[in-house]
This record gives sequence, structure tokens and C-alpha cells, in this order.
Amino acid sequence: MMREGKLVSLWGAKESPLLTQAGLSLAQSFRYQATAITVENQVRPGCTWGEQGCEVVGYISQISTFENYQQCQWNLQGDCGC
Repeated sequence: MMREGKLVSLWGAKESPLLTQAGLSLAQSFRYQATAITVENQVRPGCTWGEQGCEVVGYISQISTFENYQQCQWNLQGDCGC
């Protein structure tokens, strides 16, 4: 994760399975010093992964941080693939 322009390691970070089917979701939790971070990813509807012509998976994500009794949330969406 980038924090104030520097790459930092997150406690609890590990590899996770690739989500490829619409509706599947995965939530992960991490820590950086006094900051708790939760990342939730869900596959958005699209083409069926692996079928001819379908090489892209779309995601809807939410990143939440909790620190000093304050919470921030960011909603994101993007694509992964060729």
C-alpha cells in the first residue's frame, strides 16, 4: 500500500483466490500501525470467464479505513484482464 508517497507493508496481507464468476465476493482485513483496513471485492455481471472472447473480469470494490474513531470509505470499480 502507498502511504504518504511510500510503499508500506500491511499486516495480514496474503494472496487470495482470483474471483471470476459474477456475484462472488471476498473481504480481506489488514492493519497498518493504528489503521484497520478492510477491502471488499465483488465480481460485477459481465461475460462468462473462460468463454471465447471473455478475457476481462469487472470488479466493484470498497475500501474502508478505521483510525482514531474515524471511518473513511472509497467505492471503486475496474476491470482486470487482457
